[in-house]
Parts: sequence; structure tokens; C-alpha cells
Amino acid sequence: LGSITGEKFPFKKVIAETSGSLILELTESDQPLLDFIEASALAVSTQLSQPDSPAREKRRINEVSALFEDALRILIDGHPDFSCDFPETKAGKIQRSGYPDLRVEHLTTGSLAYLDPKIFEEKSIKSSFRTFYFEPSQKNTKITENALHLLIGFPHDGKTREWTFGKPHLVDL
Repeated sequence: LGSITGEKFPFKKVIAETSGSLILELTESDQPLLDFIEASALAVSTQLSQPDSPAREKRRINEVSALFEDALRILIDGHPDFSCDFPETKAGKIQRSGYPDLRVEHLTTGSLAYLDPKIFEEKSIKSSFRTFYFEPSQKNTKITENALHLLIGFPHDGKTREWTFGKPHLVDL
């Protein structure tokens, strides 16, 4: 609707209206969650930049994003203080497509975040090109809890099938 009418809607309002859940504000108690997500993302970026990386077997960069999601999920969930998995829809089904991609919880503090990994070409960081997309749906929403909403951007160098990935950028949506 916004693209048709030209109106702009705050993301917090769209999430609340379509899911019934709130986007939480970052607090000091969320820092361990943020730190671990950033450290995990850097490890994944380094891992998928190696010459033998499965990312280099993919023809298109769009095919690489699932590797980042899977690697992040496995690494974060492998730590005893964290839980990370694909969020379920309100109907209790796992759905890989659509926002958000991951649900991350710091079990010690109870901090909860929806995390969406995105890959972008480093030189386009200041571009207006869209790398994040959210299609509101009350029926199929994967947002079922009040949580932080985070995007982790992985820059790449643009060298097709020889990609290397830089330091990830964590963004509070």
C-alpha cells in the first residue's frame, strides 16, 4: 500500500499491526546477545571466505545467503547460553522464506531477537538499492513474540565465485 500511495509507515508500527508483537528497544542487558551475534557473524564471514568455501560453488550471490543463515544458526545454537533456530509461523510451521530468518535467544538474560542476515556488495553500502524486504502478513507472520529486530549485513567484494566477505554490520531495525 505504501508503494502505491507514497505513504511511509514506521517499521515498529507495521510489525505491531500485522503481528500483534512489539519491537523492543535495545537495553544494556541485551549487550551479551549483540556481542555474541557479532562474534558469530564475523566467524561465519571468515569461514565462508575461505578458498574451499561452499559459497564459491554457487553461481549467484543470492544462492549464498542460505549458507550464511545456516552457518549462523548452527554456530549460535551450538553455544550452551544461546538458542537459535528458524522462527515458527503463528500456525506453528517452519517457513524459511520471508522476514525474519532466525530467532535468537540469550538463555541467561532472556534477551530475544529476530535476526535477518543479508548479503550485499561492499561498494553498494551507501546505495538506495533494496537488500531488505518485509511483506506484512497477519496469517503467515513469523513474528510471534516481543523481541529486538536486527539485521546483520555481510559485505562481499563482488568477485563472482571467488567471493570474500568483510566485517559484518549489525543494524537495529
